[in-house]
Amino acid sequence: EPAVAFLHEHAIQRAHTVDTVRTYMEILYDWFDTLEQSGIVWSEADAVDLIAYRNRMLQNPSAHTGRPYSVRTVNHRVRGILRFYQWAVRHGWLQASSLIGRKRDFAVARRARGHHRRYGDGDDRSFFVLRQFQELPRPLTSAQARELLAELRPPYDLMARW
Repeated sequence: EPAVAFLHEHAIQRAHTVDTVRTYMEILYDWFDTLEQSGIVWSEADAVDLIAYRNRMLQNPSAHTGRPYSVRTVNHRVRGILRFYQWAVRHGWLQASSLIGRKRDFAVARRARGHHRRYGDGDDRSFFVLRQFQELPRPLTSAQARELLAELRPPYDLMARW
């Protein structure tokens, strides 16, 4: 089984942490479960299947937590699936996959985005990965600010008050 070989390589040969391997396992379990429910063989999954999977996570809350998926979580799962398919091609489990190596080469993407190039060519920018915005830091509450000021020693207390 390619998924087991992928997880084994990451656990043993690449010496990833138990948490990392568990995360990969959860991603692949959910992906393979989705494919099975849809009657799709994993080796025949294509861009439409991955986009449907991604969009399902955006539209429905997590069955595990009941909360909506964050964009970061969705992107993490999509990248995990893409990483698995890259590995499968590299190790001969698949001859080729439409999920890898063609980040911007989908006719659907060209129609949707037009000919404008608004973003850089970073490796994370692909047709599958959603745009993420950096979260702003939350300000301290009045009580937290008072507690912080009470703990600061000179001259740092003056710097904070200024």
